[in-house]
Amino acid sequence: MRELSQESEKQLAALADTSFSEKVWLITSKDFREVTKGGFLTFYFPDSNQIVIKAAMITDNPQKGFVWSGNIVSGGNGYAIFRIKDNMKSAIISVDGTQYEMIPLSTDYQVLVKKKADFSENGCALEFPPDITSDPTDGDCEYTPDYNTCPALIDILIAVEPEAAAEIKQKYGTLDYFLWIAEHTVNF
Repeated sequence: MRELSQESEKQLAALADTSFSEKVWLITSKDFREVTKGGFLTFYFPDSNQIVIKAAMITDNPQKGFVWSGNIVSGGNGYAIFRIKDNMKSAIISVDGTQYEMIPLSTDYQVLVKKKADFSENGCALEFPPDITSDPTDGDCEYTPDYNTCPALIDILIAVEPEAAAEIKQKYGTLDYFLWIAEHTVNF
């Protein structure tokens, strides 16, 4: 395994110094496509906790990459979405109301960020994630009525000003990860 580059070290330091980071770990992860067994994936957190996730949706698209998503069936309640694009691994994990993001630094290293408990982009559905396997038109939303957790099919335009894109690329190395998060967190 290669050493962490100076640019990746800067990105790691920047992520540790954000207003939403409670804890940050430098990690390596295996290829999600190779570690799933019978539709299940076990994810080990650096603090020795682990979760088992049952696949709900798996896609492999040449432009968007490989995406594996599912619901947690052991070790807590919640959901997880894993992505591999250009050999860069990333993820969003919500377990028992705690939010994690796995951000790629390189093909070898990722940063696992545990978000602060009081930090939520939308403040909803933290305990009751959307059922990503149900048909959005059936109207049978089984979650707390205060949350808008029924999946919806929508198109989104993400516009990033050149200055913002430059800052994101300088801090984190790529804009792709942030576009992917925007694309996959609409219903979360």
